[in-house]
Amino acid sequence: DCRMTLGEWLDKWLDEYMMFTLRESTIEGYRCMAEHQIKRFIGNKQLSSLTTADVQRFYNKVKKEGRTKPHPISGYELSNTMVRKVHMLLHQALDVAVKERLIVRNPTDGTTIPKKTTTEKQVLDDSQLERFMEAIKEEPYWNDFFYVEIMTGLRRGEICGIKWSDINFDDGTLCIRRSVGRSRGNGITVGETKTGAGVRKIIMPPSVQSLLERKRTEAINE
Repeated sequence: DCRMTLGEWLDKWLDEYMMFTLRESTIEGYRCMAEHQIKRFIGNKQLSSLTTADVQRFYNKVKKEGRTKPHPISGYELSNTMVRKVHMLLHQALDVAVKERLIVRNPTDGTTIPKKTTTEKQVLDDSQLERFMEAIKEEPYWNDFFYVEIMTGLRRGEICGIKWSDINFDDGTLCIRRSVGRSRGNGITVGETKTGAGVRKIIMPPSVQSLLERKRTEAINE
């Protein structure tokens, strides 16, 4: 096992050590990151010969060339946040390799990664919101989805995971119990909400309740 490559170890780590500790969508995100940002650059490096200097050179390179497709503004450069996520994944995987005695020490220790940066969230003002609400009226398929999203603040996956049994029209409440996402190969996954606190009950605005009542009637009559 000590002769396996870093890429082979990442696959083994995800399949055998992380499968039952993370949500399926998180596992898929890790696989994607391992494939596109790690294995692409140093996946063929033998695990036991990986050094801190190798990892540092990798971080420097993936920062500049980590995107598989160019961004309109950033080009192929990764954000600081993404590089930090790559470091976190690699550090966790190699920590397990140390515990399994495949390597003596974790080569991510002692490396330097970009500082944490936060970008200001863009929030629609009243006039922008009004324009958006008018625009979605032209999209019959998406209008109801975006309307519910805007009026409730629910995540996309949470809205996709709503069942009629989650809605209590008598007291005007909606229970959020699951989240629907997309896996590799465009498959659909149904799992828990993003956090434990995500399981909750909200009071529906009257306009949302009316919309959902109408959609239920349409579904029954189809």
